[in-house]
Amino acid sequence: KTIIETACAADPAAFHLSIGLFCAPGRPNAYLDAAQARGIEVHRLEADQPWDPRLLRQLTALIGRRQIHIVHSHDYLSDILTRAISWHVPVATMSTVHGWITNTLRSRIKIGVSKRALRGLDKVVAVSNETLTRVVAAGVPAARVVVIHNAIVAKDYRAEAFPAGVFRRQIGVAAAQAYLAVVTGKRQVEVNERARDTARAQVDYATARREGGVGSRLNEERAAQELAVTEELVERTR
Repeated sequence: KTIIETACAADPAAFHLSIGLFCAPGRPNAYLDAAQARGIEVHRLEADQPWDPRLLRQLTALIGRRQIHIVHSHDYLSDILTRAISWHVPVATMSTVHGWITNTLRSRIKIGVSKRALRGLDKVVAVSNETLTRVVAAGVPAARVVVIHNAIVAKDYRAEAFPAGVFRRQIGVAAAQAYLAVVTGKRQVEVNERARDTARAQVDYATARREGGVGSRLNEERAAQELAVTEELVERTR
């Protein structure tokens, strides 16, 4: 959502912004559809799994083909890929860091590698002063870090359009039900199918509200993103 909104808000006279989106081969992607619906230039980067070497080849080819000057990554995988790209093509590199969640050994390993990658980027954006402190503590030179605080698209946040419980209905129900079902020991396939069905209903609900003039495209996109996640979970557990 943030990436799509940024692409829409960027001044076309100053920047031509393209989005590279990691996608499973041959599968639909709600983020891709949402970006294209907003008129954003978006490129599918297809891979069967996160560490597929084809990603690096696709990215370097895209940079050369589109004559890209700046690569802006976000999250551990794209940070690592961006650092690897800088070894192959002459391009400026940067990343935005919101924070790190290290609840599992796997996530700690991924984030540890990502932090090392950040040290080699030309610029890192931290979204708060606390994040700045953590980024510098991770070994990124302070001179390369700048703080740009998080912001929202004000027109998409109207109090009258969001009565009590609306966020739970639109983006939280499917995830919450899936989590509770797992905790209580229900079968994962059934859990994911119910989550998918709930998320699909939320897409219809969000679309109806937008078409009725009381919802927003942002909430519709969020619901579509939730649906895409749950559909992928269903496919993985079948």
